[in-house]
Amino acid sequence: MLLILPKFEAMLKTRDAQINYLNIGLMFMSAALAFFMPFETFLFAYAFLGPLHYLTEISWLHDRQYFAKGKYDFTFLLFIGVALSIAAFANDFESLNFDLYPPLVDAKIDFVQWYYSMSFGDIFIMLALFSAILFVLFKDLKIKLASILVMYVIVYFSFNLDLDLLGIFILIGLFSAALFVFVKNLYIKIACIALLYIGIYYNYSPDWFGLDTEFLSQEEILDAKSEKNQFKNSSVVFALTSLVPTLIHVYVFTGLFMLFGALKSRSKTGLISIAFFILIPIVLVFSLPVKKEGNYLSSYGTEAYYAEGTGFFNTNVSILRQFELTPNMTHKDYIDNFVADPVEKESLSLIWKDSLNKDFIIPNKEHPLYMKSIALADAKTGSQKDNWWSLVFFSEVGIMLMRFIAFAYLYHYLNWFSKTEIIRWHKVPKVRFIGVIALWLISCGLYAYDYAIGLSFLFFLSFTHVLLEFPLNVTSIIGIGKETRSIIKSGFAKKDS
Repeated sequence: MLLILPKFEAMLKTRDAQINYLNIGLMFMSAALAFFMPFETFLFAYAFLGPLHYLTEISWLHDRQYFAKGKYDFTFLLFIGVALSIAAFANDFESLNFDLYPPLVDAKIDFVQWYYSMSFGDIFIMLALFSAILFVLFKDLKIKLASILVMYVIVYFSFNLDLDLLGIFILIGLFSAALFVFVKNLYIKIACIALLYIGIYYNYSPDWFGLDTEFLSQEEILDAKSEKNQFKNSSVVFALTSLVPTLIHVYVFTGLFMLFGALKSRSKTGLISIAFFILIPIVLVFSLPVKKEGNYLSSYGTEAYYAEGTGFFNTNVSILRQFELTPNMTHKDYIDNFVADPVEKESLSLIWKDSLNKDFIIPNKEHPLYMKSIALADAKTGSQKDNWWSLVFFSEVGIMLMRFIAFAYLYHYLNWFSKTEIIRWHKVPKVRFIGVIALWLISCGLYAYDYAIGLSFLFFLSFTHVLLEFPLNVTSIIGIGKETRSIIKSGFAKKDS
């Protein structure tokens, strides 16, 4: 027996190294495909590898109680997935040419407008992130419910109310403390706090758009709306609500999962694979030249990526816009796009003859085009599709962004499937495995029939798997901290079993 153990450990080390080298090879393959045909690579990976990944990972997470302390904690994340999916599907109805008849049409329009005006999508995503931390750290149901309620109030009013929150929180704190001391029944506490919340909401936000117009001047309302829009459009909020479910999920969380595994197993080849995981996309995006004619892009690729306005086109636009990666409007652009009178054109051209190619910045805040820096695509009149089409698909910055997206998504899926023997996601009851394969084939069929329809019908599955993975992401981050502390204290030597 003592002779067998060293051989078994050597075999494990060899298998660990083989898997890590395989992953490095998969990174290079993903990078090569992302370099030559970034849009098609992403579309293929998302449609045909994505659904199988979602289904197998949800199955694997379910058998591990979603890495949460409570048995039913995942139901809260599932509820958020359902709420987000209903809103997304309702919004897609018109683009997908589904027929609705009055009064359903008006009800759908009212619901979508109300949902997005209240920023519920952003609020739910931030709430899911916060809740995942609670589910990993705390077992007590009361602590989790109270914390989620407080977080909801904070996030909700941050998005929808421009009044001083200090008094509101003091009221809620005092009222909740009294409930915790004098009332034992959990359901009565929850009901009372909910009633308090409803009373505060209707008292401070009677107009359902976050401002009490009865006591504010028009100038104060405009200033409050401006501050609120700055908050909603900040890079932090954008990262939490738009990038966490997409690029942060497929790249950052994948890297953290890999790092946790490498540190836990004390794998040097695992750390080498992490280094390649960081370096390859940097070289792919910033070092390799962009040659428009060298990037394969079919008409199907552009249309599927746009998907009648329901696809990923808007995601690219949001990233390009948020991080100011597009060319700003120049004085010449302003003259060409917004000045119709020939005399005025000539006059402005003479005034700006030495600065026609400089950025056009309007110092007057009342001007409708006022911005710190104005992206040309945003400044032009017309549809977003017309203005951003060439930037997303054919510009240097658009192709560089798409290379990274394609690499991140393709490797995210391949990394999951390459670790089959380690995490053993395939060890499930036969009936469930058959169900997973059947649903995967149906998903592939939907995408093959119409990419836009596939995106809409699979939104619930794709987005919910992101939410259900949040506790695992939190566990990985905590695990990295613990393993790093252990390595600093005891060295990189393999821990005793």
